Amino acid sequence: MRLRVVRVRPDLSEWYDGEWVWLEGVEIGPDGEDGPFRPMLARVAALRPDS
Repeated sequence: MRLRVVRVRPDLSEWYDGEWVWLEGVEIGPDGEDGPFRPMLARVAALRPDS
């Protein structure tokens, strides 16, 4: 899934041992068009800064 992130929730949950974070954004479809708004739980280690 590709997601254009519009918000990173700053509350790294104790329930997830600080390894997961909630993202909120718009799903980008296979055609590059905007899809639905989605909240998403992502592993912090999988996130990389935009280069």
